[in-house]
Amino acid sequence: MLVKDRLFNLPNILSMSRGVIMPILFFMVFNLHSETMKMIFVLLYFIAGVTDALDGYIARRFDICSDLGADLDTYADILYFLGSAVFIYVLAKDALLENIWYLAAILVLLVTEVIISSIKFKKPLFIHTILAKFSAFMVFLTVLMMAITQINTLLLVTILVYGVSFTENILIFIIKGEVPVNYKGLFFE
Repeated sequence: MLVKDRLFNLPNILSMSRGVIMPILFFMVFNLHSETMKMIFVLLYFIAGVTDALDGYIARRFDICSDLGADLDTYADILYFLGSAVFIYVLAKDALLENIWYLAAILVLLVTEVIISSIKFKKPLFIHTILAKFSAFMVFLTVLMMAITQINTLLLVTILVYGVSFTENILIFIIKGEVPVNYKGLFFE
């Protein structure tokens, strides 16, 4: 039976596994010198992405949500997000530099989101809106595409989707105030 107040339930294990996989991927992305290493990288990154999708779903579906689980998921998400940014940089440095102004705008929006939530709620909040989940999925696809094919076409679309997502979160904080972490979003009420 899955128990929500224990460290070792399935959603928490999935979040923790993402925390373990990400440092391995950090090492690997700088050593993709063979097709075998690329395939292992893609497989591990795919597993990390699947755990990102499943941990929250399983917790909600089986009513084993907990503060600990939400915190583990948030920390694993931060590792995943930062890791994906590094992977994109390593895998597609030229394409990233071509879109540097868009990227700078996204970073300004992200910092604005963190500052507003920190001031209003005394801590940074990251809301798992539908748009934020779609943004994460876009990053997932972008990293996989760049690792496999070196086609960088999704990069600009991914950056723009994140811009809309961060803007939505800023508006949520301003208009709605503090909302549950799994709030669906302004466009999905």
